[in-house]
Amino acid sequence: MAKTPEGLHRELAVAFRARGWIDDGTAILTMVEAAETERPAPSDVGHAVPRQSLLNIGATREDLIRMLETVDLNVTSLPKEGGRTIVVGDIVGGNKVTNSTIHGSVVAAQNITESFNKLKTADVSPELGEQLSALHEAVRELVATLSEDEALEVSRDLNAFTEEVTAPKPRWAWFGVTGRSLIEAAASAASVGPAVVKLVESIIKLVS
Repeated sequence: MAKTPEGLHRELAVAFRARGWIDDGTAILTMVEAAETERPAPSDVGHAVPRQSLLNIGATREDLIRMLETVDLNVTSLPKEGGRTIVVGDIVGGNKVTNSTIHGSVVAAQNITESFNKLKTADVSPELGEQLSALHEAVRELVATLSEDEALEVSRDLNAFTEEVTAPKPRWAWFGVTGRSLIEAAASAASVGPAVVKLVESIIKLVS
């Protein structure tokens, strides 16, 4: 029986973690969307991932395709609304979907990727870099539970927060506000929310 895009996303996320890869907010989303085509081949799904995403996650395209060969890519396409995949029978408030729906705002995913790319070139301590990387992964999961507008706002806050805390002289007036905004957005997310809150608070302590 075909799985949902959400189920495939979770399976790919597990496969990424097993290999020590970190999704940049675009790679897994792109693969899930590619898998929604009729009878996708692992090579087709692997080649859909942008080259920059491969550099971000630290994998070759061949590595990615080998991983995909171990995954059942047969998924059932779900109806989309406003660029978001909607899980039938599990819609809250018309546009917020429970259980970490996979296809959130594409623009938000791009914002997270841009923020992650800034982090990769930033001159920060290993501890701060590790915590910021984990925050990007947690926020990527968070935005999948939010409405389109909320996801965009959170992704912009993450971008601004990352830019400021990685600056030579971080300014509280800037990263404090965006940090609080991220914490507030995470408050209603029972699954990934606590992780976002803990990471933001830890990062603020590091740079304060």
